[in-house]
Amino acid sequence: MEVDAIFNQLGYPALSTDKATSLKGQLRNLGDKNNAVRVLIEQRIQTFLRHCLYPGGQNAKNLLQGLNPIQEEVLEIGQRFGSLIHHNRQVFGPYYSEILKKLLLPGGKSETGKVSS
Repeated sequence: MEVDAIFNQLGYPALSTDKATSLKGQLRNLGDKNNAVRVLIEQRIQTFLRHCLYPGGQNAKNLLQGLNPIQEEVLEIGQRFGSLIHHNRQVFGPYYSEILKKLLLPGGKSETGKVSS
C-alpha cells in the first residue's frame, strides 16, 4: 500500500488494518457528489469566486480556509475570473445596462424618467 510507504519515508509507523481500511473508504467516498467534504470545498470555492465578481475580491484569502493545498491555484483562477468580469463590464456594461433598464424599470423608463428606445 502506498500510504505505508509514505508513512515509512516520513518516519511514522504503518497504519493499522482498521485505519488503512477507514482511510481507503474515506478517499473512495470523495468521488461521491454528495460527500460532505466535497460539498464544503465546493461551497468555499464558489463563495470565493463570487467575491471575485467585485473589484478587490480576489484578495479575499481568508475565504480559502481549509483549502491550503490548492490555495495558489484557486487564487490564480479567481484573479483571472475577476479580470474577465472587469473586462466584460467595461466592454459590455453600457449595452447590458440599457437592456436591464428596459426590463426592470416600469414602462422602459431610464433613471432620468426618459423612455428608452
